[in-house]
Amino acid sequence: MRNLASMMQKAKEVQTQLADLKQDLADQRFHVSAGGGAVNVEADGKGNILSLKLSPDIIGLNNDDDVAMLEDLILVAVNQVRAEAEAAKAEKMKAITGGLPLPPGLDLPL
Repeated sequence: MRNLASMMQKAKEVQTQLADLKQDLADQRFHVSAGGGAVNVEADGKGNILSLKLSPDIIGLNNDDDVAMLEDLILVAVNQVRAEAEAAKAEKMKAITGGLPLPPGLDLPL
């Protein structure tokens, strides 16, 4: 019975650590730019895009090729910033789980 009590205590500690980690990641900010600074994106640790800034040099685009290029730059920047947030989440999860992978379907609820 003592072993069960120890396991329950450990589970509670991990639950507290996960809640703290979730808040820590939510508070973090990630910044990425693409196209030599033409597009800048800021996101939080949950992957929410907080801001998107376009350089004045590219806002006045008027042909379809330029618009397509701008769209591609935005996609690259958004994907990069989300990847940074996911990498930070994975690194922090590894610290909590001791490097052991979580079973499939179990992930940090962010």
